[in-house]
Amino acid sequence: MKQLEKTLIIQHSIATPPGSTLQFLNDRALPYQVMMASDLANEIVRDGTGAATNWGNLLGFENLILCGGGMNVDQEDQYPWLRQEKLLIAQFVKTNKRILGLCLGGQLIAEVLGAKVQKHDAWEVGWKLVAIDSTASPLLKFSPSQLEVFQFHAYRFFLPEGARRFAENSICQDQGFVFGNSTVAFQFHPESTRQWIYECTLDDPQDGPYPAGEFAQPASLVAEQLGKQPALQDWYFKFLQSWIQS
Repeated sequence: MKQLEKTLIIQHSIATPPGSTLQFLNDRALPYQVMMASDLANEIVRDGTGAATNWGNLLGFENLILCGGGMNVDQEDQYPWLRQEKLLIAQFVKTNKRILGLCLGGQLIAEVLGAKVQKHDAWEVGWKLVAIDSTASPLLKFSPSQLEVFQFHAYRFFLPEGARRFAENSICQDQGFVFGNSTVAFQFHPESTRQWIYECTLDDPQDGPYPAGEFAQPASLVAEQLGKQPALQDWYFKFLQSWIQS
């Protein structure tokens, strides 16, 4: 296996962890660093015009993984570090490094690539079936044509120009895309662990009650289906193996 260079993982909130991504890297003794997105402003130095002039050590990483989060791409006034994160993503795209975005992370990639990101018609929550087009990229040659995944999103991305859609369903057409050889965005959560999925079924004192709506499974039903997580994790690990060798 090709040795993975050091991976930078951007975490947006304590409530949305890197999940099983860490198990994959730890099991293979592959080096990584987790950084809170709010710390990006301390790493990126700007000149008087606002342009980034010094990226510290961030551009020394070969791989960038962007976690999910409760905030949205259009909330830069509330979360000013989103501006720095978008600049960082653009730099990784420009230098053809590997980028992987998970839910919010995927939405950030889509926006940086010029695609529209907006609030969806309704929450998509729980275990949902998506169709996988394994011909969209060599990264997916291992994949079956369907996959049951964990969803937890109220926003959605659209397909950037030049990207190739590899996952979709009737609720949200753009569930995943590949741009170039190794920039990948997921709308669902392949990294979700059993513990995190269970925590998602609980009302949150900060984010409010569990989502409701036509496409939101009841919390009790989501919890009853935790046995589906190992199959999703197995698929995700096979994907990561392809991605780091790309």
